[in-house]
Formats: sequence, C-alpha cells, structure tokens
Amino acid sequence: MQFIISFFLRRILVLAAIVLGPEANAVTELPKLLQEGLPLRGISAAAGEGIVFRIVVPEDASELTFHTNGGKGDCDLYVRHGTHPTSDNFDDVSDLFGSRETIVINEPEPGNWYLLASGTSAFRNVTLTARYKRGSNSKPVPRLIPAPGSYPEQVTVKLRCNVPRSVLHYTTDGSDPDEASPIYSRPLILTVDTGLRVRANLPGKPPGPVVEASYFIRPAGSMHTLLSGLAFTHLAGTQGRTQLFKINVPPGQLRLDFLSQGGSGNSDFYVRHGALPTARLFDYPGKGSRGQKEVTVMNPEAGDWFILLRARTSFARCALMASYTGVKPDLVVWRNALEPYLSVETFRPDDCEVEEGMISAGTHTLLRFTTESRNIGGSDLVMPLILNPDGSVNPIYEYHACHDHYHFLSFASYRLLDAQNQPVATGRKVSFCLEDVQPWSLRASPGVKYDCDRQGIQTGWSDVYDAGLPGQWIDVTKVPLGNYTLEVTVNPEAIIDEEDYLNNTVTIPVQIVAP
Repeated sequence: MQFIISFFLRRILVLAAIVLGPEANAVTELPKLLQEGLPLRGISAAAGEGIVFRIVVPEDASELTFHTNGGKGDCDLYVRHGTHPTSDNFDDVSDLFGSRETIVINEPEPGNWYLLASGTSAFRNVTLTARYKRGSNSKPVPRLIPAPGSYPEQVTVKLRCNVPRSVLHYTTDGSDPDEASPIYSRPLILTVDTGLRVRANLPGKPPGPVVEASYFIRPAGSMHTLLSGLAFTHLAGTQGRTQLFKINVPPGQLRLDFLSQGGSGNSDFYVRHGALPTARLFDYPGKGSRGQKEVTVMNPEAGDWFILLRARTSFARCALMASYTGVKPDLVVWRNALEPYLSVETFRPDDCEVEEGMISAGTHTLLRFTTESRNIGGSDLVMPLILNPDGSVNPIYEYHACHDHYHFLSFASYRLLDAQNQPVATGRKVSFCLEDVQPWSLRASPGVKYDCDRQGIQTGWSDVYDAGLPGQWIDVTKVPLGNYTLEVTVNPEAIIDEEDYLNNTVTIPVQIVAP
C-alpha cells in the first residue's frame, strides 16, 4: 500500500484543481459494452489499474444497480453519468474490501452511464452485472449477442429485445438507425470490421436509445505479429475457432513470457518455436485458470515463436501478450491504461499549463488520457543525475516552478492522427519526472527506489501520469468531429538506451464528438 499512498501524495492531489465538466463525453467505442441483465464474467485488473464499461439507460428507468461478486482480490466501483469516472471524480462509489460491491442509483438520468472497476489490489475472475427497472414509459433497449470484440474469420450477431412488439433497426455505416434503416429479421453474419448501431422501436412511440458496438474481424489464417510487452486486447472467439500470433525474439534474451488474461469464457493457447503449433503439437501449453494462463521460457532460442489461441468455449474480452527480457531496460506504453475521454475545461492566466505555454487562457476541449510507462526489461532504467559534478544542471532536464522539481525532456510524444495517419493535433507536454509509481510484475522489487529527485523506473515497475494531471491531454478544440487515432510514444528520440525500440508506440481509435 505504501507505493499507492506515495503516488497519491506526489501526483493525484493536483486533481483537486481540475474539474471535469458534465459536457465530457467518452470518445472511444471499444468493446466494453455492459448490457442490462447480462453478466460480464472474468473481469480482471492489476493493482492500480481499472476497466471502464458503458451501459445505455432508457428514459423513465429507475433503480440502476451495479453489482460485482465472485473471483478474488479487491475491486472497487466508481460510476458516473455521461463520461468516464475516476477515483476522484464520480457520481457514486462502492469501495468495500473484496470483490463484492454494489452501487444503486435511484432515478438515473437517461443515456450513457460509465462504470470504472478499479483494483485497490489485483482482482481476477470477478462477475459484473448491471440492472435497471423499466418504467411504464421506458424506451426499449436492444441486446447484442455475442459481446463485441476481435473475432477470427466471422461472427454471427443476434439482436434481442425483451419488450414485446419491438422492431429492431440497425446500421453499419456510422449513422444512427431510423425507420428507413434495415429491420433485423435474422442473425447478422459479420465478415469485416463493423461498427454496429441498433435501435428498438415500438409502433406509434418515439424511438429508443441507440446501442453501439464494434466488431473486429481477422481474416482466416491471418497471422498477427506481437511486439514485446504490447498486448493484443479484446480478443474473442466462438467454440473451436483458432487465431495465430507470433513474436520474433532477438538473440541473448534472458526469458520469454506469454500471458492470456481476462474476459469471459475459456480459451487455451499453445506455443512453439520455429513452426506453427497445433493443439496436439507444441513446445509449451499455457497453464493456469480459466481467467489467466501463462508460459515462461528461460533463455529462449532466437527467432520466431508462434502462438495458437483456441476457443475451448466461446470467450470475449481476452488479452494476449508476449514479452522477452534482455539485459537492458525496456519501456512500453500500457495500452489498457489510456482510457481517453473528452473534457471541456476553462484555464485561468495563472494556471501552470498557461504559464508554461502549453495552452492559452480560456475554454478548451481536451482529449485526456493516462500514460502508464512500464519497464519490462531485465534491469532498472537509471536516469543520469540532475546536477553535474560542477553544480550545473544536466541539459536533459528542465526545472518546473509550478511543480517544484525537474523534468526529463522529450520522454513522450502525443499525436492525434487522421484517416491518412497525418497529425491533426499534438500534445504540448514534453517533459516528465520519471519515478516508481506502481509495480506491475509479481517479480518486482517491493519498495520504491526512484523518485523525482533520483529519477528512474525499476524493472517490473510503472511510471503513471494520470489523465487528470496537467498536460495529460491534446487540445482538440479546433479539430473537426470524426474518427481519429491517438498515438502515444515513449522515448521518441531514443535518448534512453533500451533493449527494444519497436515497442515504444501504441495507438488507439478515438471518436471526437460534439460536447
């Protein structure tokens, strides 16, 4: 618990000066759809991490309830209407000890509600269920089965509504469905990436809310190349289906780790060096429970290692990761921590961000996100001393009066890219204090070693810049509405000596909507 307290003291307290307005909207439509009455099983997260889910609540609904049970660990719940909650900004919270939590919202506002399942300590295999009571004037809300995700070859999606006489209209072109849109009559067979929007209508009454979900389809036999330490997330599959992955391991690595984690259902994976594995021919099988399976190979052979992921039962929301450990430190951006959202905020002339030239005084629309930098390498990242022997300041650092400590220049870059991968906006935060914030590995040293006075990141530890902190945003005030890609890169100029530079960048799709 000491490292969590230290993190709050050094960073999170500054959130008191930042208020996220009710205008804020979630901008990512990732497959984290929470549907009324349908339990999501296998929810897992590490200590200090969280997962955000979204549920659509109709008008005239009452007593919206979120409940978790089962599994192991300590899972806290934070809910908020209209935008992502944080542990400091929420409409309601349940933070009991353990994995059994309940939040009840009486007379909830209609629209999107967001729930953050956060790990005070690591939790795994928790079941999450949301329910609401429909009023006499409540509009029907459709259900989509199976859950959104990344599927091999194709997925058959069934649309359901538990309100008699409901007519389901859907679109796949990004527009909201209306009475002129196709009517659902049989299961939809999706063979390409599809953004599905569904609305239930009752004859003679106003239409219900739109439910959105993203299905990603990987062609049959396709091979996805994994980069060390970067997880492939939101994997899903129907019983018997398989997916292929590979990672190229350089010579001289100390260990090679494979991990599948999270989600509902049950999947297996098999690992083989130099050739494709099958469920009967492999070098190593993944071992563990339904919610997490692992393989560790010491002193792995160099070259291609292949992974076969097989659906023992239908599954969804699974993450697969492979990472090798060399002698040097190795930085990666943990994609699951980004959780971007929009926030409309007003800056005063005496705000730090204005004084430091990051933004002008006035009201702006910001794309906020969290940057978690993990050291997955075989040794600590040890930064040079701030002061040279002669007392001068090392030029790779700059002093920030607002923060009263030195920051390392050019540690990360943030860009918003259009459909042609051209930047339309960039982050203005270029300097960071590198320190131990939270351990992500079970093999990590138990105590904090580096801080803003002696900067670095231990192997097995993360440095975390929370979305609410100054500069953790891209100003999108003048960016046209539409779909974009958020790109986050650590060590963009390769100033820090690392084991691998190919895994320093992650991207995530975002949607800029009207505030």
